[in-house]
Amino acid sequence: MNKPKGKPKLRQPSKRQRQLLPWRHRNVSNKNRSNSGKVERMVRNMMEEPEIQEKIGDEKSVMAKIYRDKARRIVDSINDVDIEKASLQQRAFLRRAAR
Repeated sequence: MNKPKGKPKLRQPSKRQRQLLPWRHRNVSNKNRSNSGKVERMVRNMMEEPEIQEKIGDEKSVMAKIYRDKARRIVDSINDVDIEKASLQQRAFLRRAAR
């Protein structure tokens, strides 16, 4: 009997198997899996509420300002001596960041 040549073809998992795959690896029970779906829907619905969206927008703008201020302080703290001591790759990065 002739054997097929090449690599054996692996059967692709079904859509249902792909959905369950992450749960299997975490040893999550069916009950916990169904509860987590309910929780996810509840959180998604809450996140769509206008008050929550407004709070999220406010928080994003506050965080953006904090990150901008920190990045500016870091860039401002780099001086010419630091750049002279840096490698060529670091210099290129520092010069770009200082612009």
